[in-house]
Amino acid sequence: MSLDAFDPDIIQDFLTESGELLEELEVDLVTLEDTPEDLELLNKVFRALHTIKGSASFLALTNLVDVAHAAETALNAARSGEVTVDHEAMDLLLEAVDTVRLHMQQITDGEALAEPNPQVVAGLIRIGSGKQASADGGGDEADASPVAETATAVAPAPGEANVAPLSLPENKTDLVDFLLTDLDDTLEQIDGQLASLRSEAERSSAADSLVELGESLARSAEFFEFGQMAELAQLLNATGEAAPSLDDRHMQSLMPRVEAIAQILREQAGGLADRQVITKPTGSLTERVQQLLAGDGVDEAIELAEDATPDAALALDAPASLGNPDAPGAPPEPADTAQTSDTSTTSSEQPAAVDPAEPAGKAAANASPPASGPTSGPAAVEQTIRVEVGRLETLMNLVGELVLQKNRVAALARQLDTNEQIDNDYREEVSVAAGNLDRTTSDIQVAVMRTRMQPLDKLFGKYPRLIRDLAGKTGKKIQLVIEGGETEVDKSVLEELGDPMVHLLRNAADHGLEGPDDRVAAGKDETGTIRIVAAHEGSHVSVRIIDDGRGMTRERIAAKAVEKGIATEQEISQLSDREVYRFILAAGFSTAAEVTDLSGRGVGMDVVRTNIEALKGTIDVDSTPGEGSEITIAIPLTVAIMPAMMVRVDSEIYAIPLSNLLEIVRPEADRISTINGHPVLRVRDSILPLLSAQELFETDPESREDAPFAVVIQHNDRAFGLLVSELIGQQEIVIKPLDAMFDQTGPVSGATVKDDGGVSLIVDVAQMARIAENKQQG
Repeated sequence: MSLDAFDPDIIQDFLTESGELLEELEVDLVTLEDTPEDLELLNKVFRALHTIKGSASFLALTNLVDVAHAAETALNAARSGEVTVDHEAMDLLLEAVDTVRLHMQQITDGEALAEPNPQVVAGLIRIGSGKQASADGGGDEADASPVAETATAVAPAPGEANVAPLSLPENKTDLVDFLLTDLDDTLEQIDGQLASLRSEAERSSAADSLVELGESLARSAEFFEFGQMAELAQLLNATGEAAPSLDDRHMQSLMPRVEAIAQILREQAGGLADRQVITKPTGSLTERVQQLLAGDGVDEAIELAEDATPDAALALDAPASLGNPDAPGAPPEPADTAQTSDTSTTSSEQPAAVDPAEPAGKAAANASPPASGPTSGPAAVEQTIRVEVGRLETLMNLVGELVLQKNRVAALARQLDTNEQIDNDYREEVSVAAGNLDRTTSDIQVAVMRTRMQPLDKLFGKYPRLIRDLAGKTGKKIQLVIEGGETEVDKSVLEELGDPMVHLLRNAADHGLEGPDDRVAAGKDETGTIRIVAAHEGSHVSVRIIDDGRGMTRERIAAKAVEKGIATEQEISQLSDREVYRFILAAGFSTAAEVTDLSGRGVGMDVVRTNIEALKGTIDVDSTPGEGSEITIAIPLTVAIMPAMMVRVDSEIYAIPLSNLLEIVRPEADRISTINGHPVLRVRDSILPLLSAQELFETDPESREDAPFAVVIQHNDRAFGLLVSELIGQQEIVIKPLDAMFDQTGPVSGATVKDDGGVSLIVDVAQMARIAENKQQG
């Protein structure tokens, strides 16, 4: 069946939800390989795959369902203890996840789903066959599910069930077979979890699984608009949530009723196989389960035995018994009205009596709900909402325009404040209003930026799998340590940081870390460590990639730089170690002895530098021979709005990012000199290259003015001075990209709108730093 038959919103919801599950799934799988005995993590991985498979089955995505089901089968065998998730099993599971991800991309692109690798599917099914063989061979009768033992015990009496022919829209009718497959699988798992729920030792784990299974089943039933099935599935979900906190007496009364619910669901699944919808009068049973989940009274008139069947539970809570004082479990009929009045406040342990002639569903609706518990009271308020990225982009653009208007109003307020012809009170009111607008706009800006902020964990979560694959390709033992993953950055920054991080990690694994034998010979642990450390530093985020490998040597880097013609031996002799190490960021630079599929082509690190600088960030390199290397990236929290220092160069106004500004000095004559014919500025004990903004931006020589100010700018670990005509002041600027047709003059990276409505260019600090460095070396 084609996906064109489905509402696009349904497909998008599937892609969004499954995409989120896949992100967590890959991280959890790599972690599971190190801790295969972690049953909770194993269950989490299983539930994620089961949810993806269930949703895919509704959309008739057969190829996706096949590979997900095979992986689910293998994980189920691991959950039962039949197999252990070892390295080989994990290879297959990760390949299955890759296939699912490929399928989701193909759905997005409107392409047909590729056939899964038959060897992967066969391998996963072979792993799962251990549990299947055990099931075929039978097991301890004492461990058998009570529901399975009474599969035919709960036969509805004539007139109890309402049977109607199945009637669904065409786009859902074709999916019923997929639903039945999923129902059989889910109900089988529910039976197993209900059996475990009776054991106090296994109750907590079984309850967690029951929550997920009930929610999955309810979602499926709601999709097909099977109301009673969805309601009963929600009761299973609520049972899982409440079970760990219930005492043994409540569990003893609850279990047969919950097992009866599971059996009714199985009957309804059987009806669907015959294209019939079965509805049973479960109102009183539902009400009783809700009371028990809320911690209300256990059965007093009749204590249900541990092996009581669902049939007995249904009989106990049947509507007829509520109106029959002789029926088992019926509440005692009051002797008179006065007695009823006196005892009404103490009868909470008994279900409320209803008219036996009233339909069960209506009786349940009219009955008083329990005072507390998972299924009582108002529905939980949803705490999150998904919003299209495009809407956030639009909102951010509007905030940018608001910032520009705020700047304009502030400029007008300053003009009024200097106009003595205007009443003082009026000028003060305008000034206060402009200040309030400034504060409100800043608050709105922060609030909107927070909606776009995402933790770096969304990016870092992909790297354990990357490192695992790199370790396999290089034959090295590598562990990845991530710190500060909760640090948040703007979504656009997060997306652009992905490629540079991959390059750096591959470089650390291939170049940085030694092989196990070399590490042992050097007195190190045979397993190398790569650390990713993230932290907030003012308006920036620092991300460090640290390895404990062989480190870099100045001599080797310098020799390669001379060989490539990047620098001369004389120039290198005047540079610090860290400045020499920065040569690895140059285009075409590589120290690899041979070209591999990981490195050696001289591309990668220059791409890292270019991408980071495009984010208005910086990158720094440090290393200790024999101990390891550290690369530090500093990136702004957002690249849409930033504070800047506005300066005038002759008749034009330029913006310099405030984060790169160190200080402002007046370049007195005794502070300026030349080296190799290029001006330098002495600032305390430092000699800095000095650039003229008039020359850089090629202003008209006839209109040039004196440049009484030098702005000291820092990029990475290098600083330089920039001569400007006038300091305008600090201002928040909104970054606008330059049009492709713009005739760029000088090192600029974008534009912004000034507070008077004009346009100012934004200084490209990285390009200026390279110009200053070239002048110093020249």
